[in-house]
Amino acid sequence: MGDYHVFSSDDLTEWTDHGVIVDQNDVPWVQPDSYSMWAPDCVYKDGTYYFYFPSTPKGEGRRGFAVGVATSQNPEGPFTPLEQPIEGVNGIDPCVLFDTEGQAYIFWAGGGLRMARLKDNLTELASEPQTVEGLPQGFKEGPFAFERQGKYYLTFPWVQDKTETLAYAMSDQPMGPYEFKGVIMEQSPTGCWTNHHSIVEYKGQWYLFYHHNDYSPEFDKLRSTRIDSLFFEPDGTIRPVTATLRGVGISDARKRVELDRYSRITPGAAIAFVDETDKFKGWKVVFTQKARGRGLRPHRLRKRSRNQGDSPGEGSGRRTPQHHAVGRNGIRARRSAQRRLDARVGHRAFSSHGTERPHRVACRRRKRGSGLARMGMIPPFANCRLCAQIRQSPPSAGLFRPGAGMMRKREPSQSSPRRSSSFASFQSASISPSVMSFRGFPCRMECCST
Repeated sequence: MGDYHVFSSDDLTEWTDHGVIVDQNDVPWVQPDSYSMWAPDCVYKDGTYYFYFPSTPKGEGRRGFAVGVATSQNPEGPFTPLEQPIEGVNGIDPCVLFDTEGQAYIFWAGGGLRMARLKDNLTELASEPQTVEGLPQGFKEGPFAFERQGKYYLTFPWVQDKTETLAYAMSDQPMGPYEFKGVIMEQSPTGCWTNHHSIVEYKGQWYLFYHHNDYSPEFDKLRSTRIDSLFFEPDGTIRPVTATLRGVGISDARKRVELDRYSRITPGAAIAFVDETDKFKGWKVVFTQKARGRGLRPHRLRKRSRNQGDSPGEGSGRRTPQHHAVGRNGIRARRSAQRRLDARVGHRAFSSHGTERPHRVACRRRKRGSGLARMGMIPPFANCRLCAQIRQSPPSAGLFRPGAGMMRKREPSQSSPRRSSSFASFQSASISPSVMSFRGFPCRMECCST
């Protein structure tokens, strides 16, 4: 990189960019236009912010990296870089740790992970650099150290297989000996080679900041920041963190919510860029698999068989709910089918001949008529003899039961006589426990003479 920015947030959701605080061409000891400003760190002591950063030093015969310091009275700057880098620190990715007594230590990467004590001015070494022992074999860089409840944690990117994981070790002392504990975050599933990080406690919650090539999948040298919550086990070890696209913080409900931000995604769905030519426009959710079966909608029922017999069984039009569990949402379809089956079969009425028979509707398979008519749920009508019997039933017959899963009975309206006469709830001796009420549609029952 050629410079550093500072971002701030109160809720970890909305972030403010305060602009450039350190530029490669404004640091006296840095090679101009070297674009070698890598992972930095910042600490606070006695009213001053100390910003540590690596870069390529200028001058003939000088190779590798050095670590410099810039200071400011405010976290957003302006920062003033020192004339010279820290003597004795030759490497990258500096990190500064304060122990419980206020002593400062600096860690960096260069020929392994190294560490040393700092003087009180935080710009000079107070001890000779030494290598951190007790860590696993393999490439390591980007150390980040912190203290929690008297334990010291040294976390670092580690190439365990092909790309970097985030691993850690623990110790009772800032400079060790450290005991390797394991991996915090596994390798990137998309193959992003590097993963640098920091761990911060904010408002009582610990967070893992790390990076990924979300906006530049074709070039993983350009990376963007991610955040996920981090938790500790009772013995102090770190619980492994699964990299997510959900992030942290609480989104403002009055603002746009990105549907592609998630903690976990099921098979058949994925995310894709809204615009492949401008990836900063964000992502969208896409479906990668087609639905199985005939794609039946949950609120639709299959047609009844031609044989409209009265008794359940083979050839009967009253299918069991399992016959309708077709399509994507089988559970919803079965539940929906059960409710409609109760309405179509369980509710029976008396014909003009006085015999009990299924309550069928003449217009069931016709295009005309309401959706309720096609489902066999027809409201009582003023001139219908059956409807008259329903309205004359005593209240103790249990004609209305709130919470039955259907529309509740409404009080008659004085301004609309026809509609008010058509509101009712009905039940006869053989009606199933479901109790329903319906709004004012013309009665098309076969028992109705209208």
